[in-house]
This record gives sequence, structure tokens and C-alpha cells, in this order.
Amino acid sequence: MLKVTVSIVPGGHGAERQLGHLLIKNVGGGSLSDYEPELTADGLPAALHGRLRAYSRWSAALWDLVARALAIALNGRERLARPERRPLQQFSEF
Repeated sequence: MLKVTVSIVPGGHGAERQLGHLLIKNVGGGSLSDYEPELTADGLPAALHGRLRAYSRWSAALWDLVARALAIALNGRERLARPERRPLQQFSEF
């Protein structure tokens, strides 16, 4: 199980206050695994749940799994924004 915690530390030091956490439970499978995210946070009346099916666990970074689990917990669907494709010269300041 993975646990991602979001906290606030006023001024960068002092007392830390936890705002919420995301638990990501591996519920079965091998290289293609199923995960059940559980999201709790201040302001939510109850924990949010979902299910990520057949995730290729060794083909992407840890943060890909976290982002997909968060998306499923929040809206029930695995939907990540795709980066906008623009020609390289649009990024240049020169």
C-alpha cells in the first residue's frame, strides 16, 4: 500500500497540519495489477473510493500511478490531461 500525505507547514517551519491523504491499495494481479484508491481530506464528508484496473505497474513512474489513482478517486474515471503539442519555436523567448 502507498500513502501520499498532503500537509501544510505555515511559514515553512513550525507545526505541521495534515490536510488529507491518498491510500493506494494493491488488490491483486502481477505485472497488470488492480488498485483501490481511498482519498480523505478536510472538507470531504466521507472518503472517496475508486478502482484502477489492469495498471501496468512496472511501465511508468510512481507519480503516474498516484495521478491516475487521484483522478479515479475524484471523478470515477482515469482521465489525465494530455500535454498540448506546440511547435518548438512557440516556447522560445528569443
